[in-house]
Amino acid sequence: MPIRTRTATLTEKTPTPTRTQSACNSLRRIADELGANARMPSFLELRENLKVSVVTLNKALERLEGQQVLYRRHGVGIFVSQEVSRKTVALMCNPIFFTAAEVSPFWHILVEQVRASVSREGHRLLFQFTTDPSNGDHNGIALQMEVMEAVKAGRIHGVLGIGISEGISIWLKAHGVPVIAFAGYSNYQDHEHYAVSFDNSQLVTVGVPLLVEKGCQRIGIWTAFGYHLGAEDTGEKDALVARFEAVLAESRLPFHPELVWEARHLPILPDGRRVETFWEQGYRTANAVLDGPQEQHPDAIICNSELMVQGALIAMEKRGMRLREDMEVVGHANIGSRILSPWEDDIVRVANDPAEMARVMLLQLEARMRGESPEPRHRMLIPKIFP
Repeated sequence: MPIRTRTATLTEKTPTPTRTQSACNSLRRIADELGANARMPSFLELRENLKVSVVTLNKALERLEGQQVLYRRHGVGIFVSQEVSRKTVALMCNPIFFTAAEVSPFWHILVEQVRASVSREGHRLLFQFTTDPSNGDHNGIALQMEVMEAVKAGRIHGVLGIGISEGISIWLKAHGVPVIAFAGYSNYQDHEHYAVSFDNSQLVTVGVPLLVEKGCQRIGIWTAFGYHLGAEDTGEKDALVARFEAVLAESRLPFHPELVWEARHLPILPDGRRVETFWEQGYRTANAVLDGPQEQHPDAIICNSELMVQGALIAMEKRGMRLREDMEVVGHANIGSRILSPWEDDIVRVANDPAEMARVMLLQLEARMRGESPEPRHRMLIPKIFP
């Protein structure tokens, strides 16, 4: 699901393209238009058309030869390489999603789907974790030095970013590299970045009416909290609860604040630990709710985390509760994950599709690499409902 956390500080100024960079961009556009194996205009014609010096044009041609965009045959001419249509796409991931105390299967599934999509389109894939921007290296840009050099040399043509900072995105754009982001640090929509997200409000806009049809009257909502993501992992959760209250009103059902349970407010454990894993947040939330008076129990819950749903369902099972009879559950899920497979027939799953995310991100990136500006800049994907 999309998460907002802190934005890294960008300390490197946006560079002005050099004459060589501008010439490279113009030559690449000509090569893309002509296609593989085509003969480029002559050296003299290129000089005249681009209004550059012999030195600048030679530098640009050498750089594009190194990138396998063009090649020169002495005494014959300049030609477009067969590799011109084959791009190098970097998949840049924030390691926090892959190294936390508990890792959702979604992230690994998404990475594999991106690999498959990039391979199908004939592009090269470079996989890269971002680094810690607080270490003071690389002018505050959280990337390995060799990756930064590859960007500056034009060897990376586009980036699919998973949880990358706004600072990285701005730096890449300043070097002419288009970026499509998911699960980013910042509100990409407000800053006119290109991004793809899941519309997780469907949990309540679809979930509440489904539960009303089943005759539910006391509907609660439980939300997970990612301590490893920082305190700003609250904006989307607060918006979801606000939307939940609005949809209840539209369905002519009362909003019961006591049925809203947010894992960030769970009490500290006896040993002083916070309840950090989503699985345990679900387990402890379910027990806390069900330990209360029977008349205060919900008859249905909506939960925004697949792992939290799993923990809650295990707690309910241990109490002998019967799903769809004693409790209705609408839960977030991910297609391809088996986390909720034991309960597939007993709950409503609102499932995000990592394969669709990978496909749409790459389609957007390919358009950007062609110099297009697809709209909308922020694509929202609708989850699939498994009632």
